[in-house]
Amino acid sequence: MRANVLVVENDAASAETIQSILEREGSTVFASLSGFGVTDSIIENEIDVVLLSSDLPDSQGLRIINSMQNSERTKDIPVITLSGASSVSGIKAALDSGAYDYVKTPPDPAELIARVHAAMMFKTKIDMLKDSAEKDALTKLYNKWYFNKIIAEHILKIRGYKNGVALVMLDCDHFKRINDNYGHMAGDVVLATVANAMEKSVKATDVVCRFGGEEFAIIYPDTSKSQAFEVTERVRVNVSKIDFKFKNENVKMTISCGIGHMDRDNIKTASKLITESDTALYQAKNNGRNRTETAWEN
Repeated sequence: MRANVLVVENDAASAETIQSILEREGSTVFASLSGFGVTDSIIENEIDVVLLSSDLPDSQGLRIINSMQNSERTKDIPVITLSGASSVSGIKAALDSGAYDYVKTPPDPAELIARVHAAMMFKTKIDMLKDSAEKDALTKLYNKWYFNKIIAEHILKIRGYKNGVALVMLDCDHFKRINDNYGHMAGDVVLATVANAMEKSVKATDVVCRFGGEEFAIIYPDTSKSQAFEVTERVRVNVSKIDFKFKNENVKMTISCGIGHMDRDNIKTASKLITESDTALYQAKNNGRNRTETAWEN
């Protein structure tokens, strides 16, 4: 069993015991003796399962579960409550709040391993379902359904973003020629390769999506206009450097890009931001392709 496990337990001896049991099974275990900074630690360390003491002071454990449930990045990570033999009410409260399971402390090693393993299997299934619902099968990028969902979430968070949110719409130039001259399998290779180059060119917090056909979208959270332009140009240049070979011919692909932007002083609907980015994209097409245009004046 290889998993990244976070143990949140205010009893140091108990935390060490749990850590020792799970590490012998091949897991990487992180320990916290308080509930502070748990959500950040989960994201930073790519945690698969959280073991959370029900004995944290001031109902802190329940607040952690609620916080995880309210975050898109942590809501599907299973929480196993660590409870003493007399903590029936604490177990019920944790399960009612969204905890996946519980283990009595001190834990039986075999039971602890079995329950963590079951939680890992549960998370794997959830991840697979999410991928099938949110990812494009060809490019492995997020799909349009997920794009619509996540752009709305970032707009709701806009007041917390110092630099605002940018959206770039991108389109493969003369893509039809690829399909016509080399076949649809060649077109699929181009789309998948371009998608991979896009993902490698942006920050980990940016969201790259296949919008439809040969059109893509990238959401830049907490990103200024100048930063958005700089990253988009890097994406464009990196794509233009790719060498394809079909029917013994060397083939290049370029992209045209249009960027829209909003900030907390100029909040827009998702529809308006998409329209602005699309308009800038068409301007890039009309101005010769293989370029980036913006929806604002320089």
